[in-house]
Amino acid sequence: MRGAGNLLGGEQHGHIEAVGFDMYLKMLEETVQELKGIEVPVEVHSALNLGLDIRIPAEYIADEHQRLRAYKRVADAKDPEQAEIVRAELADRYGPAPEAVETLVRFALLKTAAQKAGIEAIDRRGSALYIKFHPGAKIDPAKLMALVSQKRGRSSRRRGC
Repeated sequence: MRGAGNLLGGEQHGHIEAVGFDMYLKMLEETVQELKGIEVPVEVHSALNLGLDIRIPAEYIADEHQRLRAYKRVADAKDPEQAEIVRAELADRYGPAPEAVETLVRFALLKTAAQKAGIEAIDRRGSALYIKFHPGAKIDPAKLMALVSQKRGRSSRRRGC
């Protein structure tokens, strides 16, 4: 294996220059895992279009830079425990969070759960909810269809199969 060149400077070469150092290391690690026979989880970036107001009100955090940091902190919370820590930090610094912030936190947790489940998109149109799974998602279609058909008022439509 050839050297990676000047990894930390501006003189990166070859593949590293093309994709960036962090991405290169990630791709290298995934390749090593695949060669060892270790299953590499599918990386899914979920898009949630639910028609919700998920903004942090300017009345709650007036400074735009602080508001952007708060968005980042909420987005980085990957489980309920981390979300609770973020909630507590926001409440300590800015006072009790308004409902819009609570909605944002729940949205972030839902997005993380969707990504873990291999869901590419969740769209709400009127009273209908459409869920699109990544082709590599580890979902048993038969079990999913059975689950959906058991719920009253729900239907399933397979598209793009």
